[in-house]
Amino acid sequence: WTPNIVLTGLGIQVKHAQITVQDGVASMLIFPESSDYTFINGEKIDTCAARPLVHGDRVLFGQNYFFFFVDPKCVGETGTGKQMIEKGTVSFESAFEEFSKRQNMLGDVGASRQSQADMEAEKQRYEEERAVAEAEKKAAEEEALKKLQEQEEEHQRRIREVEQKVAGKEEEYKRRMEELEAEKRKAQEQAQIEFDNRMKELQRKEKEMEAKARERQQLELDTRLIDEKLMVVMPQVKEANLIAQELGKPYVLSVKLHVRPLGSQRKRTDIAIQVEENGRHVYDWDPDTMENRQYMMRDLFERWCEDPESILNLPEEEDPFWDPIQHCRMIGTARCYLEALTMQLDNQVEAKIMSSSGQECGSLMIEVWPLAADGSLDVPDEEIVENPEDLIGGKMQFKLVVSSAKNLPEHLANDVYLEYDFYLDTDQSALTKVGPVEGFSKDPKFNYERIFSQDPVTQRFLEYLHTGAITFYMHGNDSRAAQAEKERLAMREARKLATAALQPEVPQAAATAEPVSARSAAESH
Repeated sequence: WTPNIVLTGLGIQVKHAQITVQDGVASMLIFPESSDYTFINGEKIDTCAARPLVHGDRVLFGQNYFFFFVDPKCVGETGTGKQMIEKGTVSFESAFEEFSKRQNMLGDVGASRQSQADMEAEKQRYEEERAVAEAEKKAAEEEALKKLQEQEEEHQRRIREVEQKVAGKEEEYKRRMEELEAEKRKAQEQAQIEFDNRMKELQRKEKEMEAKARERQQLELDTRLIDEKLMVVMPQVKEANLIAQELGKPYVLSVKLHVRPLGSQRKRTDIAIQVEENGRHVYDWDPDTMENRQYMMRDLFERWCEDPESILNLPEEEDPFWDPIQHCRMIGTARCYLEALTMQLDNQVEAKIMSSSGQECGSLMIEVWPLAADGSLDVPDEEIVENPEDLIGGKMQFKLVVSSAKNLPEHLANDVYLEYDFYLDTDQSALTKVGPVEGFSKDPKFNYERIFSQDPVTQRFLEYLHTGAITFYMHGNDSRAAQAEKERLAMREARKLATAALQPEVPQAAATAEPVSARSAAESH
């Protein structure tokens, strides 16, 4: 058996695949040894029978040899292969994305990403909400104008009544006119106050919608950037797994999306490459580390191809797959919203702790209490404001209480501690730390209290209370990582013993001879 087309590289087997054409129908037969390295339209191929090829099929051989099948009978409808590529009908990126989805290379990435349909639906909701807000604003203006007109008509009617009743009584007439003018001014002032309050509320809603629009636009941009990065990272991960498989390394890499809250409302999505050793999560790499290690892995693979024994006792610092194990991991994040403070109300909440992949992984008991001017918990009636805007310019104090957490993941519930941000905390290094609670506990007790004071309350701070939140980041030590560390140490000792057993026995005479310096030994040669 002699191949007509020869490919080389990771995953390419000596006898890989055979394509035949019979009665105008092309089909492909996969040999057993290449079954793990051949896919059509992202699906693994059965080696028991030839698989017919259909016009436009995407075929993957090995690590990254993508081909698409062009049936000459269909060229008239879709164009030639070159034309299909130029039109974007097929591309390496779309073929690899299809493969990644079908083979679940994305893992929980797909669930973490917002789909294009979701973004379009959110955009549509925004347009609808904006239209409703504009209609409400127009209706409020028309209602205010109508009310003023009605007040003026009522005022004129009452003037006519007074003129009829007090005809000939000049003093009485003058007094009643002054009363009516005073009532008119009061009604107009009240109507203006109501109109202004309504406009402020509508303007606040409009600002919130504009903020949501900016957030949506940023999300769309972030999604495009993430997609571009994924198209770079996923082939690197696939190649790394193939190299690890060829070299017999106990590592498996996968792509994860880590969604991390930044401040009160903002979020950042990071791409992380999760590395497992013997089935245990030992550390994460960022895309830059992955790119750097990819070159080292290729060099190691080339060394192995030339001389497999040359990498048998490879030092850890030269192994591109090896890194110190990360024991401390983020369990998840929880948020406590602060809008109740604008109405001088307390907020006691059992906040869900959400992992970076969007899974619930426990809860955090949080309390926020408004304080009186003297620092007591009971705010007296004379300090209560009817409108949150009245807080601007004054002093606000409140107490934050974080009592405990519960139902944390068992393997991460070790030496648990919290970090949180507040208001203008934008730098991760400026986070406030709470704990750790030493030892193992799925329900750690923090018993943490802190009093915050804002003097004076500004418009920006008030907007923060309306829409913002305190974000808590919970961390713990991973017991699985600790077990992986023990296994590493055991393997290291086993390799040392094996290496020592293979060393030749030193003759007695040599053992009792005078020591020779390295320099003397070098000179003797």
